[in-house]
Formats: sequence, C-alpha cells, structure tokens
Amino acid sequence: MNETELRDKTGAPLVVGLGAKGRAFAVAYADRPEEPVGVTYFLDRESGGEPHHGQGTGTSGGEGESERIFFHTEVLPDYSGRGLAGVLVEQALVESARTGKTVVPVCPVVRGWLDKHDYEGTWRHPTDKDIAWLRAALGGQ
Repeated sequence: MNETELRDKTGAPLVVGLGAKGRAFAVAYADRPEEPVGVTYFLDRESGGEPHHGQGTGTSGGEGESERIFFHTEVLPDYSGRGLAGVLVEQALVESARTGKTVVPVCPVVRGWLDKHDYEGTWRHPTDKDIAWLRAALGGQ
C-alpha cells in the first residue's frame, strides 16, 4: 500500500496496514501510526473451508478459491466525516485484489464502496451459507 499518498479530507496524511493479528486492516494518522482510528475486520478462508488467520498471503494454489469475508468496519466517532472509512476500505480492497482474494462483503460499508466504485479484483455477494460460516467462525457472535 502506498501510504505516503493517503490523506483524509483535511489533507492530513494517513497510514493503512494490517492490524488485529492479521484479521483487520487499520487506518491511523501518519504521526500516530500506533493509534488506529478505524478498522475493517475480515476472515480469510479457502472456499468452503476453515478460517485462515494469516497475513493475506494470497491464494494457496489448492482446489478451493481463496476468499476474504469483510464483516465489520468502524471509525472512532471523534474522527467521523473525514473520509477515513473510504480510504480504509479502498486500501483493504486493493490489498485483497493484490493477494488474489475474492472479496465477500458482509459489511455494509465494504458493500457500499464496491457498489459505488470500480474494483479491479473479484468479489461476489454473500450467501446464507457465508453468514452461517462467519457466525460459526466468530463463535456465534
């Protein structure tokens, strides 16, 4: 991710990278990179398989298709209105495409971004089976 070009609506520089043990992308201000102000959570899986909590290493070359299910995005209330969710989701999707993931947007913020922008990667609508898998993978949350 080209973090030097990322900015919020005020022009302040941002950084986006993996956080939360490889299960989320986080956005922070460049002068405070250790203090995320927004996150978008995901789980990776091989199609029909178990969750993979890795660092987005791309497709495995196995029989199943590698998928990234985005299930929740949030920005701290004090930082709303600065365009952070859009920057965060865009960068998470760029990285997902780069690593060959098929995006499954359960999260309405991610789905909204995909509906409004051209996305160079692959994505598909979530199914009831995806939702059930996600709930089981998250321990019924």
